[in-house]
Amino acid sequence: MTEDSSSAHARADNASSKVFQGDVLPLQEANVRVVDSTYPLTDAAVEVAEAEGKELILAITDAEEHVVVLSQTCDLRRSSDRLPNFQVAPVLAVDEKLYGEIYRGHRPGYASLPWFQPFHVADLSKITTLERSLLVDVEVAGTIQSDLDRAIFAEAIARHFARVALPDAFTPLLYPLLDRMKKKAGKQSNEGSCLGRIASIRLEGTPNFSSASPRLTVIFVLESGDFPDYEGVDELDMNLVDTLVESKAVDRAAAMALDTENVKLCHEGWLACAALWTQESVLLAAAADDVDSLDYEVVSGRQFSFERSRNAPEVDLTYLTTRGD
Repeated sequence: MTEDSSSAHARADNASSKVFQGDVLPLQEANVRVVDSTYPLTDAAVEVAEAEGKELILAITDAEEHVVVLSQTCDLRRSSDRLPNFQVAPVLAVDEKLYGEIYRGHRPGYASLPWFQPFHVADLSKITTLERSLLVDVEVAGTIQSDLDRAIFAEAIARHFARVALPDAFTPLLYPLLDRMKKKAGKQSNEGSCLGRIASIRLEGTPNFSSASPRLTVIFVLESGDFPDYEGVDELDMNLVDTLVESKAVDRAAAMALDTENVKLCHEGWLACAALWTQESVLLAAAADDVDSLDYEVVSGRQFSFERSRNAPEVDLTYLTTRGD
């Protein structure tokens, strides 16, 4: 390593020591995409192709003024001669409704940034690799203030890359649930409040997704405070749950679900809500050739084991990612 190179690494290492995962940086020039000018896909790519000509591989800079650091903090502390790069994503402003969906984890292509400006998110579809030399003399515009926000941000990045690819036959079964969530989530209603309290939606296949005609279970995972433990499961009034479902009394069921002081009523309300949300999916599954049945379950995060989570991956309800056979 030459003296100049050693000095450059030292500067980069010093700058990196002050940067953390989740930091927002004013690096517009880092919002770069590589495009083929012969087959441009976006307006920005078309504009550059018209100016530069065809049959070129070009780097174009997008308009977003800030990026957020995705790389883990521990990697930023490693010597830049061993790990000279880091990853960022552009920061976008979105409307309040979309931000609410992203904040609740229902839009895995994005990550909310509550420590930055209101209604700003990271666009995880446009991740860029930069050299750590770009961190020299950069002032951080926003940094995570709490351990909870730090954990949620790291989970959002992981979720983006760990989204389940469902077999094609399963995808149409979940469309009614997706449509309902799009229409009702964020609304000023009991049902909207319940949908906002769902921490995660999982899909479990028994014995597994690859088996012939598996039994599917949609699992609604809630925070423990929203679904308190209840030892008298056998005492739940399933006749009341059935009546709520038959009468489509979702507002009443949701009001019951929100009543965490009355734990029995809370459980009955959540069961009725889950039954109503998956009602059309259950009917579609009954008529499908590739699925035995579809059911639902409501659990708290405390009840949902790590082992089970590995076999019941989180469902990306935004796009319902599919894979071929």
